[in-house]
Amino acid sequence: MPKQFPKDVFDTLGSMEIAQKIADNFHSDSVESVTVQKPGFICVAFSNLYLINELRENIIKPKLIECKTNSICNVLVDFSSPNIAKEMHVGHLRSTIHGESISRMLEYIGLSVKRINHIGDWGTQFGILIEYIIQNKVDIYSNNLTLSVLNSLYQSSRDLFDSNDEFKTKARNRVVLLQQKEKESYTIWKRLVKLSEIEFKKIYQRLDIKLETYGESFYHDMIADDIERCKKLGIVKIVDNATCLFVDDYKKFKLSEVPLMLQKSNGSYGYDSTDVSTILYRIEKLKCNCLIYITDIGQKDHFLRLFQATKKLGIENVDLWHLGLGLICGADGKKFKTRSGETVRLIDLLDESVSRSKEILKIRRSDFTPEELETAATSIGHSSVKYFDLNQICSNNYNFDYERMLDPKGNTAVYILYTYARMNALLKKLNMKRENCEVNLCLNDIELQSIYERKLVVHLLRFSEYLDEVLEILSMHKLCDYLYDLCNLYSLFYENCRVVGCDQQNSRTIITVGCMKLVETICSILGLKLLESI
Repeated sequence: MPKQFPKDVFDTLGSMEIAQKIADNFHSDSVESVTVQKPGFICVAFSNLYLINELRENIIKPKLIECKTNSICNVLVDFSSPNIAKEMHVGHLRSTIHGESISRMLEYIGLSVKRINHIGDWGTQFGILIEYIIQNKVDIYSNNLTLSVLNSLYQSSRDLFDSNDEFKTKARNRVVLLQQKEKESYTIWKRLVKLSEIEFKKIYQRLDIKLETYGESFYHDMIADDIERCKKLGIVKIVDNATCLFVDDYKKFKLSEVPLMLQKSNGSYGYDSTDVSTILYRIEKLKCNCLIYITDIGQKDHFLRLFQATKKLGIENVDLWHLGLGLICGADGKKFKTRSGETVRLIDLLDESVSRSKEILKIRRSDFTPEELETAATSIGHSSVKYFDLNQICSNNYNFDYERMLDPKGNTAVYILYTYARMNALLKKLNMKRENCEVNLCLNDIELQSIYERKLVVHLLRFSEYLDEVLEILSMHKLCDYLYDLCNLYSLFYENCRVVGCDQQNSRTIITVGCMKLVETICSILGLKLLESI
């Protein structure tokens, strides 16, 4: 532009004149037309030839997506993080689903990703529970000892801890014995961990979640050395016999007022101690240069404080993210509870979604066998829960609603799955199978005769643009928006452009296959399980 216009030209022309000059001097083989609209918008229409070539090269025969990843190469995503001896509940849903989806997205663009489940398996609560189990002679090897029973035992032990000073003293002593790995305490603890992990695994298998478990206990033996390191650097202060690490404020966040407590006045360690050792291990031992912590938004200050602490420890060139998630609420806008006021168990929430999906399918597909009905209902039920959550702005609270979630005409997983099934049905009409249909198509024979074809192809080619945007904010709702718009545009194409038996059958089949490939890719990232027919 500087070569074509004098330096002061923009000082003498209005926005329409400037836009028109730019349009008049814009020349590209990939562009069909450049027009100007008030108050100075420049509208560029790509040529059909350009769109066809891009469709062929980037969608039908895709290359590795190039996104803005800078120098990041080894990512660790910390998500889910349930507590031992407690059932997973609705509060674990968002972190689990978002963490898995973000991990899949990062793997899709070629990054190495460690998926870490930082389970709560250490601390005062275990001293309380173990002491209660010993005093009440609970058989830890009984088949009747479930997470639900353990949860009730913990509630009883906590009540006793709060009301009985003698028990409180014994429970605190039990914490010390556990940390020293005293035989009886440590044996009970290991049994609690095993029972819990078995139950967690059932949830993860249902939701197709892959995680490596590193509990808080894994880092316990590192804490003393890490505190000594902080002392040698001169970055700690002793306040009322507690060892504290104060950090600087960050942007609008007042972080300096509350320290990270590396060691309590009684010599014990807490969450701050563990988290400092955890982040050092991940950066220095695992060699991760990007850490993403996914928790509820209420923990944001803690993690920002932790990130600021790494600067005092001299750590640089590491990308540190905290993705803060809003709450799942009921219809009343308050925390999602059962009718009796209890926290909703995650397994019950999934069962209810599958059950409702099954009842809908019984009416829609009376021809399904019991096995087909179960498979379809499970896929729809689980996918609907995931999509409904991922489609929210991650930092916002949202109201959980089964009816909205399972609406086949709304922005839901049900609609996405139905649209994909429609694409698959079209291939069946053409006697083609999805797994090898590209072999039977002439990729040089693509035409864009209809506005519906053109709009659909343009949207297909914007996938990497949306992916870049999601990478910038780590909120999957943008990808859900893209997928929903893609399905809407395909539905318009399907309703207005004949495929089977028309002169453009090959070309329109190629466009359909391109849509299927992209729907498959995005659903894989989101963790949705597609069905050939519904």
